[in-house]
Amino acid sequence: MFFLLLVPLTIVGFVIYGLMLSLGKELMPRPLTKTEYQKVGELGDKVFSLTENVKTPWPYHLIIISKDVLRGKESTYIKEVIANTGSLKDDFLNIRQYFNQ
Repeated sequence: MFFLLLVPLTIVGFVIYGLMLSLGKELMPRPLTKTEYQKVGELGDKVFSLTENVKTPWPYHLIIISKDVLRGKESTYIKEVIANTGSLKDDFLNIRQYFNQ
């Protein structure tokens, strides 16, 4: 019984995947260079990291920072969040400048 449901779902999955690929090709004016691909990936990593931090409950942030303080280490977590937030706008503007050349 399960296999009867699996086949149509697999076909629908492949159709959606094909549509996403063709849509992606239409939206991209040209293939990305290696440098552009790397810069976009780095920006995406920062954005995902910040969204994870925003969605993380505050007690978890407190636990991460407290753990570092109790171990006698400097909290790198705070520095990373601040550095990512501060450099995000500059990174975005640099990427836009890359594509406008």
